[in-house]
Amino acid sequence: MRKIVVVFWMLLSLKTLCFGQEKLYKAPLPAVSENGFYRINLRPEIVRFTNADFSDLRIHDNKNHELPYLLERTATEKTTRYFREYPIVGKNNIPKINTTLVIQNPRKSKINNLALVIKNTNVSKNASLSGSADAQNWYALEDDYLLQSVSNSEATSEVKVLHFPLSDYEFYKLEINDSASAPLNILTAGFYDFNAENGQYEIIPELSLKRTDSANIKKTFLWFSAEMPVLIDKLDFKIDSATFYLRNATVFVRKTVNDRRNKKLESWVPVQSFQLRSDGKNAFQFTGFRAKEFYVEIENADNPPLNIAAVNAFQLKTYLIAELKKNREYALYFSDAKAVLPTYDLPFFKDKLPGNLPVLEPLAVIKNAMPEAPKSAVNRFFQHEILIWIALLVVIAFLGYMTYKMLKETSDPR
Repeated sequence: MRKIVVVFWMLLSLKTLCFGQEKLYKAPLPAVSENGFYRINLRPEIVRFTNADFSDLRIHDNKNHELPYLLERTATEKTTRYFREYPIVGKNNIPKINTTLVIQNPRKSKINNLALVIKNTNVSKNASLSGSADAQNWYALEDDYLLQSVSNSEATSEVKVLHFPLSDYEFYKLEINDSASAPLNILTAGFYDFNAENGQYEIIPELSLKRTDSANIKKTFLWFSAEMPVLIDKLDFKIDSATFYLRNATVFVRKTVNDRRNKKLESWVPVQSFQLRSDGKNAFQFTGFRAKEFYVEIENADNPPLNIAAVNAFQLKTYLIAELKKNREYALYFSDAKAVLPTYDLPFFKDKLPGNLPVLEPLAVIKNAMPEAPKSAVNRFFQHEILIWIALLVVIAFLGYMTYKMLKETSDPR
């Protein structure tokens, strides 16, 4: 009897497992015309279905082959260092005394360093630097440079950077002491500059905003909500105000916490604080902030509430880099809460990939189960609901018969 009951509950559990599976989502990829590597853009409407660490992302072709990929999130700010060569308008060498170089800054740019490309050498020399607006009258900038030995194991020359206070002279004169050795072979001179570029973002659509102003507690509340949790990398406030303002603000998100009795409670917890300023950009960056609903609390003190024209949420551009073949169909699969990060070889060769890859925009997100391996006969059986119900009814009927038989035997006086 006990064995029959166990079988009954096993069948019931298997039915629950079969019909309780969470379906995954997919976004088909457009066909490619050439073989090669592509950047697949993970738009906000895709990322909202993914795991927080993107561990559930998979690419499959129409033959159910999994494709390796490299996850790439653009930086919040990209700084590029580049060398701007300056003309050497004068060069004079007095043997055993000194070498004099006159370097021109044609645009009179504000600079704080000069870079010299010098042939490899194993000597050290002292040098001084001065600046001039007309190459006639010179003014001291630095008089105690030490040009130590120059050595590069991979090239025949090396770069030495001379730092000095920020200046905008058109001409710079470098005097190198050659009293102890032959002169240095200086090939070129220039200035190392930096170019900072803001991160690439995509606006997050369908994020609703409601506002509440409380005169009693002198605060403004901005309530945000979405159908699914969204990944927010930046909040940008557009404030329409001609007056000066400086307001403290805090972002709160709803989370499940444990109280002193270890009971789970829903509570609003602070995520990040910042200041809204009339002299600032009022754009604030977040790290790993994913939420379905949150609010911003603005402290007004005794000031009137701010006139907030709009608040936009942004996600950093996020891509998958994968090698695709023409004449094949591909799809991106995601939304598996139990998935773990895949391990591919491709990330080890990131530096070998071309820099300017074509970008693919996945098609619309649709519900679809992840392609699975062929199932056994037992698994195929439990995928058919009618067969499961028939099996359950047979077990119930058998249990009823056995119960009737036992009651009859108990009531029989013999």
